[in-house]
Amino acid sequence: MSGISCGGVPPEDWELRQRQRRERLERTAQTVQRMRQKQRSSEAWQQRRRLLQRLSLGAALVLGVGLLAYKSLSSSQPPS
Repeated sequence: MSGISCGGVPPEDWELRQRQRRERLERTAQTVQRMRQKQRSSEAWQQRRRLLQRLSLGAALVLGVGLLAYKSLSSSQPPS
C-alpha cells in the first residue's frame, strides 16, 4: 500500500491525469487566444469596411453633384 495516494489512485495514474489536465488547459487557453485574435481582426475589418462605405458614398455624391453642376452650366451658356 505504499504506492497508493491521492484517494486510492496510484501516483503514476495521478501524475498522468495531472499532465493531461495541464495539456488540456493549455490547449483551451491557446484556442481562446486564437478566438480573441480573430474577433479583434474581424472588428478591425468591420471598421475599415464602414469607413470605405462612407468614403465611397461621399465620392459618389461629389461626382454626382459635380456632373449636375457641369451639365447645368454647359446648358445655360450659349454655344460659341
